[in-house]
Amino acid sequence: FRPMPRVRPTIAPTWVQPGCTSWSGPSCLRCAGLPVPRGQAYLSPGVGERCLYDTTHLSTNESPPIRIHLRGRRAYLFRRRWVPAGPDVPHAHPAEDYLGAIDADAETIPPELLSLLTTAEQAQLREKVLLPATQARAAAAKREQDPMWRIAEASRLLTEAAHCSQSALVPGSSLTSVRHALDNIRLIDHMPTRPVAPPPRPADDKLAEALVAIKAAAEAVRNGAYGKAPVEGARSTRAYRLWSELYRAVEGDERSLLRALQEKGFVKWRKG
Repeated sequence: FRPMPRVRPTIAPTWVQPGCTSWSGPSCLRCAGLPVPRGQAYLSPGVGERCLYDTTHLSTNESPPIRIHLRGRRAYLFRRRWVPAGPDVPHAHPAEDYLGAIDADAETIPPELLSLLTTAEQAQLREKVLLPATQARAAAAKREQDPMWRIAEASRLLTEAAHCSQSALVPGSSLTSVRHALDNIRLIDHMPTRPVAPPPRPADDKLAEALVAIKAAAEAVRNGAYGKAPVEGARSTRAYRLWSELYRAVEGDERSLLRALQEKGFVKWRKG
């Protein structure tokens, strides 16, 4: 007599209820309607030493996790259960019951679902759907207030613009808004983004304005804005008349700029 080879029993899930009628493995003879003494497992083709379907040593408070199917912006919930074999069920099989759906970005569990779910199922739903949605909202809010990625993107675009401007010049006025934006960026070390410009001259600094005007006039004459003087009659030209008036205004008569500076002590009087 040669004994039949032993087959390793199929281990039941940890959420089964006591007794093998709650869950049946492929070799459970009880589901086939044959009497199986408690404490034994008649496995085909062999005999086990212990009935692994006698699950009284396992926790009876656990329930199978619900299945959460994410599709689009909705999460669909299904409760799993095991249908044992019976008079109207020739073969045991798993089944799912539809519980409902929830928005994938929901902040709380809707009341209609809350009443259907157990405490463990509610915790699973919070972990799989509500918590990721909360974290995603926090990350989006943080990105909305983050200037660094915007600076990096602006730097990339300006680098490309600088390259393109080598063949297509841009007007200087187009950079006014860029410079203004750079000036308004607050830095960690409180240093300005650009060198500090000299303070603007007061609007009533007439000497500075006169100096700028004279230098500009000299540059204009030098660049040919008034042409060239004729060989004869140069003193009759408009340019010469303006120069004469300018000379008198600077140091010609009692109302000249020179006399005003001398009266205030900025320029010394000539002796003799």
